[in-house]
Amino acid sequence: MSDARRAVRHNLRFENHSTAVVQEEGQTRPWPVRVPTGETTVTCACGLDTGAIPTDNARMLYEQHRYLIRDEIAANG
Repeated sequence: MSDARRAVRHNLRFENHSTAVVQEEGQTRPWPVRVPTGETTVTCACGLDTGAIPTDNARMLYEQHRYLIRDEIAANG
């Protein structure tokens, strides 16, 4: 691996939050139903951590950071 690739330390993650809903009586599923909360967290090894924010905003930040990573890689090699 080249020195330029080692210098760029990113691991971009996109995590949708959901909450467990208690089963109603009479349901036969042995597991709880997961319902999206509409919030998402974007994290990266470089220190980016948005916390729980609306999913549309998280998608935009994810794409912006992905472009930043691409530009860093292009500049370094």
